[in-house]
Amino acid sequence: MAKKKSIVDISNASAEVLEIIEKNYPNGYDQATNMVRYNNTKGDLIVALPIETDDTEYLVKVKLVTRQQIEEELALDDLNTVDIEKEKGDSSSSSSDDDEEDDGYGDKPDEEESDED
Repeated sequence: MAKKKSIVDISNASAEVLEIIEKNYPNGYDQATNMVRYNNTKGDLIVALPIETDDTEYLVKVKLVTRQQIEEELALDDLNTVDIEKEKGDSSSSSSDDDEEDDGYGDKPDEEESDED
């Protein structure tokens, strides 16, 4: 009897299929040599892992992330972290700090500047 064939996204895969993926690709599937690549009807490139159970042959669609994409994402995370830290630094200065500084405004005028001579 021929096995049933099915295409599923990894986010919708059953626990059994996910266990097989973890077993077959313990270090990740980015270097897998048996990946299937095809274009869907929209022309998008689809990358899938062939997974086989007792009764079904699956193509499990996965998203491949390149090293460059990871580095770009990490760089964005770093930038966002820096921005957040700057915002926290700006908001942490309270208005009570302004009272302690001598900015020269609101002080009594110097007597030397008087034009009453």
